[in-house]
Amino acid sequence: MRASEYRHDNLKNMMITGFSSAKSMIDLANHILEKASSLEYLTLDTTRGYDRRNDKIDPCQCLQMSKEALLEAEKALLAIRIYVEGRVPSSVSLKVIEPCSNCHTETRS
Repeated sequence: MRASEYRHDNLKNMMITGFSSAKSMIDLANHILEKASSLEYLTLDTTRGYDRRNDKIDPCQCLQMSKEALLEAEKALLAIRIYVEGRVPSSVSLKVIEPCSNCHTETRS
């Protein structure tokens, strides 16, 4: 049996941290949507985990992202809109984590 023939019938919740605009990431998300018949939640985190609040420093400020990471997050958001959103079944809740607009701007490096 080839990998593309495997089904993931027990997978209910999936999170991909570090989701990017790379074709392999888009293919992975679409493969999961197609092969995981029991999937209820799919979370795509374009921040690579940087959206987590750093409570020790300031609970209202996210961890800083580089300009390159912010640009890739924008590309990933566009890729999700174009290549993934239209394939999400109505039974699946899609959550997309993007850089916090309060903490991240293009001018930060």
